[in-house]
Amino acid sequence: MPRSTESLAYAPRPDPRASPVDLAVLVPSCDAYSDVWPSFFDTLFKRWSDCPFRVYLVSNFAEYRDPRVQLLQVGEDRGWSANLKTALDAVPETYVLLTIDDLYPTARIDTVGLVSLIEEIGDFDYLRLNPYPGPRKRLSRRVGLVPPGDVYRTSTVFSVWRREVLHDLLVEDESPWQFELDGSKRSDRFDRWFASRRWLVPYLNLVVKRKIDPLALLRLRRSGVAVHSPRQLLTPSETLLLRLKGIRSRVFGALPWQLQRRIRGNF
Repeated sequence: MPRSTESLAYAPRPDPRASPVDLAVLVPSCDAYSDVWPSFFDTLFKRWSDCPFRVYLVSNFAEYRDPRVQLLQVGEDRGWSANLKTALDAVPETYVLLTIDDLYPTARIDTVGLVSLIEEIGDFDYLRLNPYPGPRKRLSRRVGLVPPGDVYRTSTVFSVWRREVLHDLLVEDESPWQFELDGSKRSDRFDRWFASRRWLVPYLNLVVKRKIDPLALLRLRRSGVAVHSPRQLLTPSETLLLRLKGIRSRVFGALPWQLQRRIRGNF
């Protein structure tokens, strides 16, 4: 059973003078991925050394001792969405910047640029920090609108959410991939949905289907990231298949966006 959120103690709040937005960074994970936490957080704070926001890590029972990270232990693993819903009950901030523990930032995160973009939008329910895909309607030089019907409307990769909206859209038995597909349909009733027109957080995806992508690992190590994990590497055939899927995604993204959700729902 999940632990009561009353047992999830809050870390001291960061200096509000350095946190102009009521936002927290939230990393939903589980104990099976504890091997990547040290290298992920070392990379995150290296790339975001002036992060003014509280940073939460969701685990089941595993400990992770880092004074920069507030641990939220949710108990028995009931799946990604259920664990995340439990954790959100313990987060007091209005907004959460959601990311995944095997997505490693590859460039400095610009706090001033991020905060100014959020302030430019004002009141919102969702903001995708990378144009992957980009917005469908340009609103300014930096940001655009993601309309109802967009296929990846609830993309979880480096996205900022109004906490109560994310909680409302989650269905407890869904994986993150199911949430991105079916949650996108559920999100159509929300209008204040935005995406950046430029990459604010470029990244590398290290773990694919529980194995390590050898090309991502090589690039991370060349950039000075020390990754220590007992996971197996993708085989050459699995690596080739991954690259072919990337090509397929780019071809899919070139289709009219109004057709993409209909086509994706059939596969």
